[in-house]
Amino acid sequence: MLRNAVKYDYCFQESLLSLSGLVKYIVLALGNSEDDTELRLKSIPNLQVIPTYWDESLRKSGLILSQQTNVALDILRQTTKNDLEAWGFYLQADEVIHENDYTTIKNDIDYANSNGYDAVRFRYFHFWQHHNQVAIGKKWYPLEVRAVKLNSNIRSEKDAQGFSGIKRIYDSEAFIYHYGHVRKKDLYELKKKDFHKLYQQDSEIAKAQKKEEKKYKEGKVLSYYGSHPAVMKTRIDSFGDIYQLTQIPEIWIKNNSENDVSVYFDKINSSKVNLVTNRAECKQKDKLIVLFPTFWDNLFCPSKVNTRPESRLGDDWTFKTYLMLKLSEKFIGSNL
Repeated sequence: MLRNAVKYDYCFQESLLSLSGLVKYIVLALGNSEDDTELRLKSIPNLQVIPTYWDESLRKSGLILSQQTNVALDILRQTTKNDLEAWGFYLQADEVIHENDYTTIKNDIDYANSNGYDAVRFRYFHFWQHHNQVAIGKKWYPLEVRAVKLNSNIRSEKDAQGFSGIKRIYDSEAFIYHYGHVRKKDLYELKKKDFHKLYQQDSEIAKAQKKEEKKYKEGKVLSYYGSHPAVMKTRIDSFGDIYQLTQIPEIWIKNNSENDVSVYFDKINSSKVNLVTNRAECKQKDKLIVLFPTFWDNLFCPSKVNTRPESRLGDDWTFKTYLMLKLSEKFIGSNL
């Protein structure tokens, strides 16, 4: 579902293009907009646009968002009614899929379909203020359902963040890349102000804004220099952020786990990766990465990267993600 995507600087074209690489076709509920959003949809392949009207009097809990999502979901169900095995993949207009995850996502949906699951839940990278910084604080949702079996009673609910009617969820290790908090500053402020009108009456907005600002101010962030979806490169470059760090000559990794880190050496942007068993073997301390550090490691080589996000709802990072975040902390890029 979409409305005024240009006005609020959504990365909607990138979102839809990333989705088009995964699915057979896309159904989009396009609300009455004040900009040229519809014109910019011409380049999206296999896209069916459903014109809709947003009832602006529905100013409670963001319910208009799930209502609009269900418009698209109903059309998709009607289109696939003869295919009892069909699944739908849902993206919001500031969410993007990485092409490296296409195979994982397809395999996970196939597995879920064959083993009695009716929904697949994905991990999240929430980019905060810049494309090279992710939020991992307690109040950021680390997981969300984005694939559902269409032959079911599943519906979008509340403000369209999640779904109701789910019986059994399968957890994927693939990520959704959420760029909603990286926009042109003036349009970001406009979006936040107007977005509150979907949730509160005018008299309640100032209080809600203050609460939201406090929530984000308290959040913990980590550096991110892993890879971004290819469709995001032009947008990231336009912000002056780094799409991918250049290669550095040499790094050292001390790995205190049984995971085989050497299988990822070719994904790290370094000409030479040394695996060491002792910190003293490292010739350049600022390029030493300690994985699963001991007490003494933390004392001599402190790190902000823990093995999981702070939310109690989150799972441990996969080893690959943990490695990427540890590398990012030292300004070492990777394609992990």
